[in-house]
Amino acid sequence: MQIQQIQLQLHPYLRLRGQPQAPLPEPEQGFIRWDMRYPIRSASFSTESSSRSWTRGRSAPATWPPTTDILVMSPAFPWAVEIHDPDGVTVGRVMETLDLELHQRVAKNEMPPDQEQFKRLATSYHNNRKELRGFLMEGMLRVDFLGERTEFGGLVQDEKLLGDRMNMMQYPNAFSLVCEPRMHEVAPVGVL
Repeated sequence: MQIQQIQLQLHPYLRLRGQPQAPLPEPEQGFIRWDMRYPIRSASFSTESSSRSWTRGRSAPATWPPTTDILVMSPAFPWAVEIHDPDGVTVGRVMETLDLELHQRVAKNEMPPDQEQFKRLATSYHNNRKELRGFLMEGMLRVDFLGERTEFGGLVQDEKLLGDRMNMMQYPNAFSLVCEPRMHEVAPVGVL
């Protein structure tokens, strides 16, 4: 008997922008617009006003078939984000967990050992505090690892990153966070 590996399909709101929507039915054209330097409550849907908080699709399953665990990594940061829900991970749970993880203070063991990488992180930290006029709490946050690429771009399966980080080429519940260059430079309406 041959066991087939199930290929998880991400909900369209979590997919990399421009990726085909099949086989899931397309709930609505558009994407979640979120500058990850701000809390998830500042996110909006691309077809609506940026002053209206994103609500649609929050309770939808993050994957098809639904799963209780998702792992999110990124080339931008050295840790992995574990998302767990015994009732099934939803789109909202993914976004809320990313928000919580990115707005934690950077632990000493997460600081880059390379001097050049540390300089980039420090520059990002200073630029974010200056640009956001103190909106982010004091201290270096994990979101500072993203540099100028703080716009949520979706999730993708990345076998190379998985291989580099976990020494495995296939893990259907693991995805890479795509970070895009910022679309806007000022705080979304209603955030400050």
